[in-house]
Amino acid sequence: MHKINFLKTVLILVLTLAGSIRCAADYPADYAKAPRFKALLCYLPDAEEAHVQFDRQAISFFHKLSYGEGYLLDVTTDFGQYVNRLSDYSIVIMCNYSLHDPAQRKAFERYMEQGGGWLGFHASAYNDAGTRWPWFNKFLGCGTFLCNQWPPQPALLDVEQPDHPVTRTLPTSFVCPACEFYQWHPSPRADKDVRVLLSISPKMYPFGIKDVVKGGDFPVVWTNTRYRMLYLNMGHGEETFIDATQNLLITNAFRWIVSRDPKGDPFSSQTDKKKVVAYVTSWTTIMPDPQLMTHINYAFGGVGKDGRVYVDNDQRFRQIAALKTANPQLKVLLSVGGWGRGRFSSMVSSGANRQVFARSCRAFCDQYGIDGIDIDWEFPGNNSSGEVSPADEKQNYTLLLRDLRQALGSKLLLTMASSSSPDYYDYANCIQYLDFVNVMTYDMASPPHHHAALYRGGTVGTGWRVVHESIQTHLAAGIPASKLVMGMPFYGSGNADGSGSAGQISLQEIQDGITSGKWVEHWDAVAQVPYVTNAATGQFVYGYDNARSLTLKCRYILENQLAGGMYWEYANDNQQGTERHTIYNCLMK
Repeated sequence: MHKINFLKTVLILVLTLAGSIRCAADYPADYAKAPRFKALLCYLPDAEEAHVQFDRQAISFFHKLSYGEGYLLDVTTDFGQYVNRLSDYSIVIMCNYSLHDPAQRKAFERYMEQGGGWLGFHASAYNDAGTRWPWFNKFLGCGTFLCNQWPPQPALLDVEQPDHPVTRTLPTSFVCPACEFYQWHPSPRADKDVRVLLSISPKMYPFGIKDVVKGGDFPVVWTNTRYRMLYLNMGHGEETFIDATQNLLITNAFRWIVSRDPKGDPFSSQTDKKKVVAYVTSWTTIMPDPQLMTHINYAFGGVGKDGRVYVDNDQRFRQIAALKTANPQLKVLLSVGGWGRGRFSSMVSSGANRQVFARSCRAFCDQYGIDGIDIDWEFPGNNSSGEVSPADEKQNYTLLLRDLRQALGSKLLLTMASSSSPDYYDYANCIQYLDFVNVMTYDMASPPHHHAALYRGGTVGTGWRVVHESIQTHLAAGIPASKLVMGMPFYGSGNADGSGSAGQISLQEIQDGITSGKWVEHWDAVAQVPYVTNAATGQFVYGYDNARSLTLKCRYILENQLAGGMYWEYANDNQQGTERHTIYNCLMK
């Protein structure tokens, strides 16, 4: 009996061990590769007792996050010892730690201006008239300390940005543990670059017992988008880490800052990371949120009479390029061409002309500090630009991409916008020069057909081409899925008078037309896209995309393992940013 039980026990152990080994082998390839990055935590051991209580618990909290050496955590009470090696750290965590030494302040300024990461708690942001550090006020995006409630007490917090990576897993409001909260004047909300993530709920007023805050704007967690930073007002006493929701908030904040390291996201495999490419135009004025895309293609540049590249609206282009400061991982490219833009054929007609253009593109990238060139020639071998383009233009187009790649080198990006049909290009020979291809899977039909139906059939998915067909023909033409970016329109195509001509309209205008009762919204379950008809006549008016159809298109991108999604264009979204948030959330989260 005992021998049988012993053998059974041995057998169970062997099977269990074998199962454990098999499970370990099934982990993704980057599992347990450590350490991923380094973090520096600063605290003051001789601060007021409530701050020291928090600091000790914070050290324990962040130490536990590093279990298994997922990252290396260095803890110091002297920031000055690290001023010459701050670049080694993806993030600096300041637990009620503030800088007073001029040399240390300058070192911190350089670190942050060059893409460093900062997570600050409570008194780390304290400043008043005696602080005398103007840069720090700009960095925080707020004024000086105004007041605080007393004594420390729990507070109802409202989440203001539920779509943000730091807050998207939190409830819309929650009660946080007892803390002393600082109020600022002017409020950080007054800074156009600040995104307030959480604030004290107005339901809390009057807030406090001895010292009472009677009202006013009271942000407690925010980020200044000009920097890789986030401030949390929490950090007083020994109750900060007793609440699971607040612990999740702190963990999310830490991870988010580290994930935006300009050296690369240590949590993501580069082979799995999707691209979100936003076309931003020279003739619009809206400034894009640089956190909602991986690439911006600025439309447009052109081929000058001298054969060199130029940019439309230089001032706006500089503003767009400057967004890289707010998101160091953002790639900005100049898109050269556009519908009806010419001089391509004459430029590619000789090697000498191509070299002049290619070298000017490299000089342009160097001058503006951007990341590459996107070629949007519509289309080689087609005369739509008003110039005669030989039918065999494919070869010259391939030579252009070859010469551009040689001029740009391996570090700058070279991409292109492709027609929904791959027939204008020799992808078998030119794909080697390209980082990826943006397929314009829109404008593929005229009313009463939807111009960007996902699948063929139904009521409106019966035009010249649909998204699925376009993508599959591009894959068959020789573009690897890992280099294919699928296009999505942020505009409706059709005509308000119900005619067969096609014009463009923004999502906001379509939604306003539905709300007013002028148009009726429909969903084509086969084509998997929405459209609107005239409420009086029933005629097709516009085909467009909304959150539902874009979610399905993003799912198509993921299921087909494509490189990512592209959209034209940022300014055509509605006031809430429904389309750009949908694409980013579907592909990047």
